[in-house]
Amino acid sequence: MVVIHRQHRAGSQLASLDTVLAEIVQEDHLIGEGIRGVPGQVIEDEQVLIQETRRPGEGHHMPGPGGRDVAQRTVQAVGSFRRAEAALGGRGQLVGPRPPGVPIALTGQLARCWAWPAVTEEQTMTQPPGAADPAQDHQEHEDQPWTVNIPGHPVRSDSPEYVRSRQTMTDMANHVSGLVYGQPPYEDHHGGGLWLKDAQGWFLVRNLVGMEWSSQFCADPAKVDLIRQNARRLYAAFPEAAQELGIQQLLDTPITDAAGVAQWTDSICNASVPLPTPAHTGVLPAGGGVHHYPSPVTEIAFFKYADFQLWVTDQQGNPAAVAPVSPRGSGDGRVHVLFATPGSDLAGQVRQSEAQSQPLILDPSHPLAQQAFAQQSAAQTPPQADGS
Repeated sequence: MVVIHRQHRAGSQLASLDTVLAEIVQEDHLIGEGIRGVPGQVIEDEQVLIQETRRPGEGHHMPGPGGRDVAQRTVQAVGSFRRAEAALGGRGQLVGPRPPGVPIALTGQLARCWAWPAVTEEQTMTQPPGAADPAQDHQEHEDQPWTVNIPGHPVRSDSPEYVRSRQTMTDMANHVSGLVYGQPPYEDHHGGGLWLKDAQGWFLVRNLVGMEWSSQFCADPAKVDLIRQNARRLYAAFPEAAQELGIQQLLDTPITDAAGVAQWTDSICNASVPLPTPAHTGVLPAGGGVHHYPSPVTEIAFFKYADFQLWVTDQQGNPAAVAPVSPRGSGDGRVHVLFATPGSDLAGQVRQSEAQSQPLILDPSHPLAQQAFAQQSAAQTPPQADGS
């Protein structure tokens, strides 16, 4: 069984081991100092604190169940059982993982007589560390393997400017036909969209760059002002659109400080690209969102043939993106690997090819090429004769 301790405190009432855990057996076969062999199966709570074996008080330590300190409450585990299991060599192992309340299964000699070796006491942690203070320099990360250093900034909240931009964008996008991004509902992507209006109605173009919300805290106002100037020149040809959007003052005001950068970031001149959730923040296989995968790859999904599979799955189960190397109808079934999951074997092959200034091209027989053209191949396969 697992012998579980807590640190002895003078005057505390200790529970008897034989009544709390199990009846001690094999009294003459000690496995560790003051620890006897016990039956090989014990039910214990998942949250335990394991500490080094202690004597309960001063003087000679007499063997017996009273010589154990038994935890009176559950606390957060401070380490994995695997480290101690490894120290036991080949004599037995824990079979896991297991859900709370399920007995520990033992094998080998430990099934007959086993006790946990001494473990050094560590500090108990009852709660996970709190989130990073946004006012301090910190990092942001998502499920995909990327990390970016972000300077300290206030806690994010929807500014009044952003709320207006999102509502304006949604109203226009819901009444515009021909958007390649897909059908509503839309999320508001900070992608630098500029909404214009002519005799046929509203339509969308994109500025030189878009600014994500967190990027404003490292943005040089002079460079952001170049983005503003570009938009101002465009709207000069569409004065009615600028007037209807109420942005003429924004367009005419130079950006010289952080407040000006913040206003531009959440304005309808930047927070204005309508993307469905899969194309915005989606993670494969649900969707290849621009927040998780490179834009030059994700945007292919907006204009590719419907029967070509852009996103495929490599032999390790990771997402990858491929594109044909020849025009449609050429009979060339090779594909060019455009994206490979970082750390995958396929990513290593891409790096090797790029080191030689060559793209990674896969033959038509490769599983990824087969996936990419599967729908086209099925459409070209003649129907089988009915043998009935």
